[in-house]
Amino acid sequence: MGFKNDVLFALRTLFKSKLVAVVTISSLALIVAGNTVIFSIINSLLIRPLPFDPDGQLALVWRADEKRSFSRLGMSAPDFNEYRERQRVFTEVAGYNSGGVNLTGTDKPEALAFAEVTASFFKTLHAPVAHGRALQEADVAPGAAPVVVLSYRLFERRFGADQSLIGETIELDRRPYEVVGVLEKDFTFINQEDLWLPLIIDPAAIDREENVVWPLLGKMREGVTLDEVRADLGAIAADLAKNYPDVNRNIGIHTSSFRGLIPGPEDAKLFGFVQGAGIFLLLIACANLANLLLARGQVRQRELALRAAIGASKSRIIRQLLTESIVLAMIGGLLGIFLGYVGVGVVGNALGDDIPALYKPILDVRVLLFSVALSAFAGLAFGTFPALRAAGNNLIDLMKEGGRGAAGSKRVLGKALVVTQVTLALIVLSSTGQLLNAFMGARDADPGFNDEDLLTFSVALPEDQYTEASQRIAFFEEMQRELSALPGTNGVAGVSNFPRSFNTGAARIKNPADSDAEESRHFAGSFVVMPGYFDTLEIPLLRGRDFSLTDNLDAGRVAIVDRRFAERFWPDEDPLGRQILVNDEEHTIVGMVKNVTNQRIAEFAGEANATIYLPAAQQDERRTFSFMLRSAGGDPMALAAGVRSTVRGLDPNLPLARLQSYDDLLAQVYVGITVFGRLIACFGAVALFLSALGVYGVLAFSVTQRTREIGVRVALGASRSKVLGMVLREGLVLAGIGVAVALPAIAGVMKMLESVIPGLAAGGVTLVPTLVALMLGTILFASMVPARRAAGLSPTEALRVD
Repeated sequence: MGFKNDVLFALRTLFKSKLVAVVTISSLALIVAGNTVIFSIINSLLIRPLPFDPDGQLALVWRADEKRSFSRLGMSAPDFNEYRERQRVFTEVAGYNSGGVNLTGTDKPEALAFAEVTASFFKTLHAPVAHGRALQEADVAPGAAPVVVLSYRLFERRFGADQSLIGETIELDRRPYEVVGVLEKDFTFINQEDLWLPLIIDPAAIDREENVVWPLLGKMREGVTLDEVRADLGAIAADLAKNYPDVNRNIGIHTSSFRGLIPGPEDAKLFGFVQGAGIFLLLIACANLANLLLARGQVRQRELALRAAIGASKSRIIRQLLTESIVLAMIGGLLGIFLGYVGVGVVGNALGDDIPALYKPILDVRVLLFSVALSAFAGLAFGTFPALRAAGNNLIDLMKEGGRGAAGSKRVLGKALVVTQVTLALIVLSSTGQLLNAFMGARDADPGFNDEDLLTFSVALPEDQYTEASQRIAFFEEMQRELSALPGTNGVAGVSNFPRSFNTGAARIKNPADSDAEESRHFAGSFVVMPGYFDTLEIPLLRGRDFSLTDNLDAGRVAIVDRRFAERFWPDEDPLGRQILVNDEEHTIVGMVKNVTNQRIAEFAGEANATIYLPAAQQDERRTFSFMLRSAGGDPMALAAGVRSTVRGLDPNLPLARLQSYDDLLAQVYVGITVFGRLIACFGAVALFLSALGVYGVLAFSVTQRTREIGVRVALGASRSKVLGMVLREGLVLAGIGVAVALPAIAGVMKMLESVIPGLAAGGVTLVPTLVALMLGTILFASMVPARRAAGLSPTEALRVD
């Protein structure tokens, strides 16, 4: 009953102090909302159990090049069989591979995402079937009739959820497949696959160079750890390297839990930094609110003294004051949770289909508990010390003295809290500013080529209809000619992967002049391009020549490199005419082009920043190709109808994938970075605002408490400019101390960020001084209001203040 009365009294008291309540609730609501959004992302990516792996026992296994940094390599059918048969750590083992396929045989052909899986896949992941059945061992036997399992999303969207489809056939790349099952609506996997095909692992296969499993999935036995998995499969890898040195030399295994797949360890660190920034903001807000309550406690000392005089104990007063703080925090927390819920929805919508649905942020029980705990912590953090200070004074004496006895000590405490605020805020500003600078810089940097007015799309040729390499090459060349003739087209670039997209490709590189040691092998970014690619994208040719139609399967292998590539292998030498091994095949360098940004985030690309270009007419296995058309009229989508008509004329069963402007493609590629950047930009702005608010509060309180002193100074001849300077100087001194304390901490944070994003700390040379100047300028501006108020005091009115 006592607690209920405390709450009701707290509400009445807060209703009388509307300004204090509004400032406190709104400040906390913003901070709780921001932390809720960030934690919901961390929860969805790192913590929340996956529906098909609730106990965290699903492991992923790739081959790994132990001499290089590439740790997620596929494995061949024979290697997969050896791992599956010899391992002792899994109860279930499945193989997985993904790709694209065309739905044909309809008036609207469509490019779909598929996964090839072994029959054990559905059992390993406990994938529920809504209609029909899952794949069986007979389906993955060599020579088995082709069958398919559909996702419920495709089943509903393209076939109207008609259950009579089970047992019927659909065409995929013009080949009939019997539909044997449909998965449950809620089941989604890594790439949000549309359909599931049998992955046939032929025990008689002897090709150890063709990788068909990416990756192996294993359900760990109860009590088995990832270290034990690494040891068990590592021994098998060592045997394979010994028995088959041509393809498995220096090849080990890389394992991770499925939870470790998305995001990678670097992403997890970055989200940890951002959540830390959110907690720092909470501490800044708590310091602000503690200052506010200290000032409010000064005003309420007569009230508290009266309560003490009529018998209220100090513990009773402390309890009441803490109750008021917690009520404020809970109201602010509830509002913050609501705003966080809205924010989580906005983030989820912004991400769209760019991440699997099972990783989308949601406001679940775990996030709610986090937000409630954060609110309760805030209430205790900003309320405890002011309550102890208010109740710790001799309230009866203070009532006799008119409430001025503890003002000096409160001003000292308030100043200490402001210094803390400035320190924390500058750390938040610097770390988030560096991250924002790095990621927005990666997104908005000049790519080195003209990326305006481009229309993009991709096509994948069915293997059964385009069996010969010459057929595929001829088709793509004919498509380029037809597209180039479209009205309004000012160039057509054919390329294996769009520059700056997620998967740009890499190749193994070796200089024949180097030793045969494994350390002499390198990786580089690799693009397969058609003649005219460099002209269309306006990439300058620095030396040599472009590719031509004579660079075909009958001619010697050639390549064009960028300046970075040339400087790595032939520094200060002419690269033209040099020989280079690309995936163990010798090529002659015939040209060098300007460096451009081909990677999504260059800082993460390492060796792949150097790029080698190969002619499309010499790639005999490629059946998927992408095109970029430059619009002469400025609107790339104006070319879309002509592109559809052209492709339909060449092959009416060939669907187009990702028909959109290059700007829209990049917006999808960088959507995560854009959302991330907006979040940290908001955190930085809030940190700056809270610091300014804190300084303003302390100086305003100081002016109020020093009204008599300022009146005396003015009466004795102090000019208004001198009074103005006195108050401004106080604010800048507080800011200066905070800056001095923050700088060593910033250096430590920058070092941690540098370990995640190489080269990041270099930007701090100019960014940190800029942020310090911004902080000082903001605090100077915040100090102006109380300073001008002090300078405008009338000596007569000031001396009459009680």
